[in-house]
Amino acid sequence: MYWLTWPGLWVYLRFGNERTRVAVICGGQILLTKGWLGTGRWALPGGGLHRGEKPEVGAVREVREETGLELKPEQLKFNSNGWVSRNGLKFRYRLFIVELKQQEKPRRQPGEILVVEWVDHQKLSHSNAGPAVMMAVHAWWG
Repeated sequence: MYWLTWPGLWVYLRFGNERTRVAVICGGQILLTKGWLGTGRWALPGGGLHRGEKPEVGAVREVREETGLELKPEQLKFNSNGWVSRNGLKFRYRLFIVELKQQEKPRRQPGEILVVEWVDHQKLSHSNAGPAVMMAVHAWWG
């Protein structure tokens, strides 16, 4: 499926807007997703910004759309900018981190997301998690 949609993705991401990724953390776990389109590795919730949308607002919207969690823009802490470069696709994203005091049960949203769950950060590696996930794990847990 990934390769069938690749030409459209290439145009969209190559000329598209800035994107966001959000590391939602609670204790030793991080909230991750797996989409129907992609590599099958764990990913952070996030996505593209709408025209004129502030990155924090877009990040909160994407987390809600993909996981059902309701965050507020002021909860997000900017961590860094990152780049994804894969199969000719390259895009920039802003990585935000938010720490929750209590774990909330995610609600997978139908459509693009197949799985959303809390994952122990010690079980993540470059073989089962995307680069943004590993960047967030390193930034938070060292």
